[in-house]
Amino acid sequence: MSKNQRSRSLQALTAMRQILRATENFARRLARDTGLTASQLLLLQGLDEMGESTAGQIAAHMGITQATTTSLLHKLESRGLVHRQRGASDRRQVWLTLTEAGREKLAAAPDGLQARSMAP
Repeated sequence: MSKNQRSRSLQALTAMRQILRATENFARRLARDTGLTASQLLLLQGLDEMGESTAGQIAAHMGITQATTTSLLHKLESRGLVHRQRGASDRRQVWLTLTEAGREKLAAAPDGLQARSMAP
């Protein structure tokens, strides 16, 4: 490996460590300020953007499996942040909405890393 390649590798590793450190710090701040994990916050944000949705729609929006979505939803529902309601015409379908407590929790959450890095 040439000296130039080693230098670029070192720069890449340094950048990755900085990203990981910032992500870990954000996750700690998020847990401290809201009691949410990053995945839970992303689900709340997705539900806020999409409005009333199904777990499948949220999973597709977030790019995660429906099983993972269901696990996150159980935790959020038990905390009163998400409300589930069976469909009126199709009882097999379950619609999800944010509760008022979910909206308040979302409003209290710190800005994401991307929003902070893009700010002037």
